[in-house]
Amino acid sequence: MKYVAWSQQVSHYQPINPPENSLAIVPLAFALGFHAVEVDVQLSRDNQLVLMHDYTLDRATHGSGQVSDFTAAELASVALRGGDGRHFVSTFSDALMALVACSQRGEVMCDLRNSKRAAIQALRNAAEVSAFPMKRMMILAYDIDSAHRIKDACPESLVLLKLSERLESVPGEDALAWGDGLLLNAARSPAILMQIRQRYSGALGAYLHHRGLGRGSLDALRDVGCDLVTTQNHHFFCGS
Repeated sequence: MKYVAWSQQVSHYQPINPPENSLAIVPLAFALGFHAVEVDVQLSRDNQLVLMHDYTLDRATHGSGQVSDFTAAELASVALRGGDGRHFVSTFSDALMALVACSQRGEVMCDLRNSKRAAIQALRNAAEVSAFPMKRMMILAYDIDSAHRIKDACPESLVLLKLSERLESVPGEDALAWGDGLLLNAARSPAILMQIRQRYSGALGAYLHHRGLGRGSLDALRDVGCDLVTTQNHHFFCGS
């Protein structure tokens, strides 16, 4: 089972965490033993992907306004909240270059909230600029049409269709054929994964495993065949 560092808080047990989606989370994640790091991206006015969860700057930075109203160069001067003025908005290509510098096998999970063709092309451009292999990239899609659009453009990457943990909200028959994998959001029971395995034969199952869950739940997810876990509890697996 692979462990993915969560971009909004790499470790629940570190005395100090870098700001969410800051460049500093990349080396920290791999220093703590994670196999991959998750980042959220938004598209800038000049069609570059930048590390940002929200569509606006207001919550996570000391700036304000829509991310898409600014160029990447303009966003680079916007300070992140919680960083004592030392952390600024970074591009996705900068994050990939940082990953290449600190890990030869590390992977990235890209939460691509904007799945328009310009954003997908920007993702490929970032990988090319940073010399990051697309086969080491996992990309999250929020609907089946987006998943197909991303996969067509990024055939080397693993594209995960993000679902609710409740089976009644799972998409219809078209999603049953999605071959790369499914990611359950904030799932809290290994039994859910077992049901997903039964309904989606051969599909990869991934859980977003939040800090409130303990060692026992990690072991249970591993036992039922979970492939990926996004967690802040690195001390449970470090060295395994």
